[in-house]
Amino acid sequence: MDIPEMKTLVQESWAKVKPIGHAVPGIFFPKLFEIDPPTKPLFNEKTMEQQGEKLMKALTLSVDGLDNLEILIPKLAALGKRHAHYKVSDAMYDSVGAALIYTLATGLDKEFTPKVKEAWIKVYGIIVSVMRPAMAEEYAVMKSKDTASPVAAKSCTAVTSPGVRLALGSVAVVVAAFFLSKN
Repeated sequence: MDIPEMKTLVQESWAKVKPIGHAVPGIFFPKLFEIDPPTKPLFNEKTMEQQGEKLMKALTLSVDGLDNLEILIPKLAALGKRHAHYKVSDAMYDSVGAALIYTLATGLDKEFTPKVKEAWIKVYGIIVSVMRPAMAEEYAVMKSKDTASPVAAKSCTAVTSPGVRLALGSVAVVVAAFFLSKN
C-alpha cells in the first residue's frame, strides 16, 4: 500500500466515523478496559464523557494532520509527554491500538475492509512512533526529578537510555521525511 492510498483510506473512513463520534467512546473505552484492565484506574468514571471528547479530538488531529506532518509531529510529541504524567505505560499503546481497531471495525462495519484496517494500523504505528519516545523522554525527566510513578517509570526504563531515545526519536524523523517525500 502506498502512502497516498493509506492517507486516503484513513481520512475517508474517519470522515464516516466522525458523524457517529458520540458513540466511539462507548465502544472504545469498554474494549480498552477489557483488553487491558490496568488502564481503567487511569480514567475517572465521572469524566468519561470528557475523555471521549479528548479521544475524538486527538484522533481527528492525527487524521487531519496527515497532510501536514510538520505541525502534527510536535503535537503528537506533546501528547506523548502528557501521557507520562497520566502514568501511562509503554505497553498500553498496544492495548489502545487494539481497542481503536476494534472500535473502527465496529463503527464502520462492512466498510472496515482489510485495506482500511491495514491503513489504520500503519497510521497508528506512525502516531505511536512519535508519542512513545516523547513519553519515555518525559519519564526520564520526571525520574530525574523523582516525580514519576515507580510502576510507570519502570515500564519505560528500557527506552530511557540516551542511545535508545535518540534511535526512537530518529524513527519519528525518518517517518516524517518518508511521508513528506511521498506527498
